[in-house]
Amino acid sequence: MTGVTIIGGGIAGLSAAWHLSNALPDLEITVHESSAQWGGKLHSSEFGEFGRIDEGADAFLARVPEGVELCRELGIDGSLTSPQTSRAYVWSRGALRPIPSGVVLGVPTSIRSLWRSGVLPASGVFRAAMEPIVARQAAKVAATDSIGQAITARFGHHVTERLVDPLLGGINAGNADQLSLRASAPQLLESAASNRSMMRTLRGRQPVEGPVFFSPAGGMAVIIDALIDQLATRGVDLRVESDGRVEGGPTIIATPAAAAAKLLADCAPIASAALANIQHVSVALITIAVPKEAIRHPLDGSGFLVPRVAGTLLTACSWSSMKWHHVGDRSGSDMVMRLSAGRLGDERVNDLDDDQLVQALMAELRPMIGMTGDPSQVRVSRWPNGFPQYLPGHLDRIDELERDLAHQAPHVQLAGAAYRGVGVPACIRSGRQAACKTLEFLAR
Repeated sequence: MTGVTIIGGGIAGLSAAWHLSNALPDLEITVHESSAQWGGKLHSSEFGEFGRIDEGADAFLARVPEGVELCRELGIDGSLTSPQTSRAYVWSRGALRPIPSGVVLGVPTSIRSLWRSGVLPASGVFRAAMEPIVARQAAKVAATDSIGQAITARFGHHVTERLVDPLLGGINAGNADQLSLRASAPQLLESAASNRSMMRTLRGRQPVEGPVFFSPAGGMAVIIDALIDQLATRGVDLRVESDGRVEGGPTIIATPAAAAAKLLADCAPIASAALANIQHVSVALITIAVPKEAIRHPLDGSGFLVPRVAGTLLTACSWSSMKWHHVGDRSGSDMVMRLSAGRLGDERVNDLDDDQLVQALMAELRPMIGMTGDPSQVRVSRWPNGFPQYLPGHLDRIDELERDLAHQAPHVQLAGAAYRGVGVPACIRSGRQAACKTLEFLAR
């Protein structure tokens, strides 16, 4: 039987290998990874005496099935844990203010909750309260709109700037005004596609019981470790080398889009050019440890978001010791936090060295949480060009790219975060779908 080559050892590529090995146990599968770091951005490493702390994503959505299903298949679902608190803040109007209860991707469903949070000025709350009336008069939201266009038209710019952009823009390291509504928030598109009130439509949906997020107690790299171990046991050839290349056999490319573009330059030049045009943003995550007694703000949540309108380098701060039981147990009287920096339109993370980056972020963080002194430990994790941007029209461009690829190189499939979802479950799904198409190609 013809073997399958997978280029890229992140969660998408490893998920593709896992699916293929389940479907055809005797299939020869080779996975090429150009670095010694399997798992891509799902990476955990030792942080002093605090054990393994994630350097990238620290959780996956529990309500999207692929992540939980993979953990179950790997036999590690028993180690899954969820955040200890659902409370979180946003830095707005000079203070940390609780994110209003009931928001859906930053969109408010209760004016009372919005008012009590203090996130918006009175004029912003009044404008949001007009949404049911505006909805009856507004033009229908189009699939080609950006998130910012749709939400601002319905709720006003304050909701977009201080709730939706920090949340959705933060997830994507993007800008709500330049993020495709259809690609990045399809559930909002569905609720906004008529002249009915988005606020009432979203409020009327029954909440799903159970955790929103999951993570293995040892960090997200536990998933990668289990995949590597079990794939190796199955005889999958896992190679750390940089000479992965596209030849004539069935191939899955699960690298970042820029690397995929180079790999396809000869055999699929049109698809290669489209891949090269996908914009990316660089992000840095700084992990610090600070004595809890040095922080005046109550440590009663999972952290906070910082809107773009604040003008800060800091985009978010996660209070890992409060968010995760397994981190809190190890940190004792210290607080382990993760600071995020870098988003579309703000390239300062690329201009600052590690020391400068830490100094700039600490100068912004101290007054926000009432912190004194310096952190006892610091770790800087950089993800250059790590976040693809789903600009308006993104999915149409991906559809066209895939049609061109199917015509020029039908033996090649693509997988990863640059196409149809940036979250962990979406990347797992992407890998599995690429594997399914590869099995179809093998069956011809």
